[in-house]
Amino acid sequence: MTPLDHAGHCAGRQRPFILRFLAHASMPFGFPVNGTIVINATNSSSLVIPFNFTKVSVTTGDLAVNAVNQFTFFDPAQPAVAGATVEVRHAFSNALLAQGITDASGQFNVSNLPEGTHRLIVSKPQHLPYDGQVTINPGATQSTTTFLNYQVITFSWAWCQRRLQDQYDGR
Repeated sequence: MTPLDHAGHCAGRQRPFILRFLAHASMPFGFPVNGTIVINATNSSSLVIPFNFTKVSVTTGDLAVNAVNQFTFFDPAQPAVAGATVEVRHAFSNALLAQGITDASGQFNVSNLPEGTHRLIVSKPQHLPYDGQVTINPGATQSTTTFLNYQVITFSWAWCQRRLQDQYDGR
């Protein structure tokens, strides 16, 4: 980073300087930051510089998803939810990071996800979808169980247009 003291420079000369942004530890990975820097000089107009950056990490972790429903707990065979669609998305941009299908044991595993908090969506027909967050830590496997509520009863509505004659009682 360029030192703060710029004294002794001749007027009209150009000199580059470097600013270094350091995100606070509490800022989540992938969170977009936007703002402006204003530079004021004596006997000069101001310079407004817009900026945007995103805190990123080069470390990765793994995710193990286990999809279950009511039958997993109440059926003696304890079946898991096979064939469910799993999506892992960026928490802020919603970009797709990984996707797949749960296997016969209701498991889905993915490696090398970026460190940080992501959106996890698990869905299957005749089930209410799971939509939550999962935090991936560097070098570790995050295991999570998702509950997909099985929908035994479904309703569908159909309508047809009919013309009815209005009738009034003149009493």
